[in-house]
Amino acid sequence: MDRVSTQTETQDSINRRVYYSQGVETIYKERGLYPTEALALLRVIAEFPHRDILDLGVGTGRTGRYLSQLASHYECIDYSPVMIEHLQKNAPELHARQGDMRDLSAFDDASFDFVFAAANLVDAVGHADRLKVLHEVHRVLRPGGAFLFSSHNRNYFGAAEGPRLRMVRNPIVNLKNVVRYVRQSRNFARLSQYRVDESEYALLVDEAGHDYQLLHYHIDRKNQRAQLAAAGFELVYAISEKLAVLHDGDDDSQSMTLQYIARRV
Repeated sequence: MDRVSTQTETQDSINRRVYYSQGVETIYKERGLYPTEALALLRVIAEFPHRDILDLGVGTGRTGRYLSQLASHYECIDYSPVMIEHLQKNAPELHARQGDMRDLSAFDDASFDFVFAAANLVDAVGHADRLKVLHEVHRVLRPGGAFLFSSHNRNYFGAAEGPRLRMVRNPIVNLKNVVRYVRQSRNFARLSQYRVDESEYALLVDEAGHDYQLLHYHIDRKNQRAQLAAAGFELVYAISEKLAVLHDGDDDSQSMTLQYIARRV
């Protein structure tokens, strides 16, 4: 087995343990769109008269509540059986199905106007599988269709940092923070052995990953643009967490994640 395949298997095993665990759905309590997602949707939604939408990694339905109302035809998948069971029970109108973004063979070629992958979903898989996702999304999109996704920014100043203890005036809150810091530190120490630094990307244990329990893919804008081009996309916009459309040379070190809008060539 080659090095990249080993990395992929390791990352899959680590992340699946979290996403398949009972009760994982209780962590995802947000119900609204993130500001960068809303801005990206505003930029592309008016372009499509039919609005056939595929929502990847729908989770607890945060994005589905909005996208399904904008779509003429809406499909959503998630690879976690726990998430799908939750959705089928609490939002049956979304008709969610269990599926993996690396294999979209359930959908015909050129069957969607745009595909949405929220909350750094594409970072949950390794390098080879990420490229599979890009090619699968390209296949199911119509010419000119849009792919909206977010990804961890390798240029973020704190991308490789470990846990930090945050202290406030309230002693009860401080006690909770200490307990969480100890838990995070143990997770970070356990998973840091799997860190990978390549010229094109990095696999890092970060704060966004369930108290440092996940291994996430990180990439900068230059390499993300190249990946998209190789898969048949044009990068249209990259949006920072400050809602700024980024241009070549712009500083993005303050954004942990970036929202990308790509178009199928």
